[in-house]
Amino acid sequence: MYDLETRKRVLALVRQGRSLNSVSKQTGISRYAIRAWTMRLEPIHRTTDCPRCAPEPRALEDTAAYAYLLGLYLGDGCVSPLRKGLYFLRIACADAWPGLIDSCAEAMRAVRPDNSVYRVQRQGCVIGDRLQQTLAVPASPAWTGQEA
Repeated sequence: MYDLETRKRVLALVRQGRSLNSVSKQTGISRYAIRAWTMRLEPIHRTTDCPRCAPEPRALEDTAAYAYLLGLYLGDGCVSPLRKGLYFLRIACADAWPGLIDSCAEAMRAVRPDNSVYRVQRQGCVIGDRLQQTLAVPASPAWTGQEA
């Protein structure tokens, strides 16, 4: 991530009439980043309430919900990459167990209350999705992210 002064210096070159390509070659900064800065100069400050991603990692607040969710993930789940370091935690729950998807969604909300939980109905099952910033590792869970 580039500081504000660097961004201003690069955009000054663009305002002089230089092409994004030439500024990119001179500075080593991608054209995509420079183009994005023309629309928004200030960096987006992403915050996380993830207890494991904090400068001083904290214990999980609801370890029982995390353990339950981990069990569902290990049994019928997967983590799918999306874009920009985001991931979907997906857990498939059979229609034959109607309360399971509710319990799954409840556990997802308990572990990361600021994130959204989605349900996708498929033939014979419901898939619970949750958008994450980083992957969760059983020994060091990192549940962060924003709604897409």
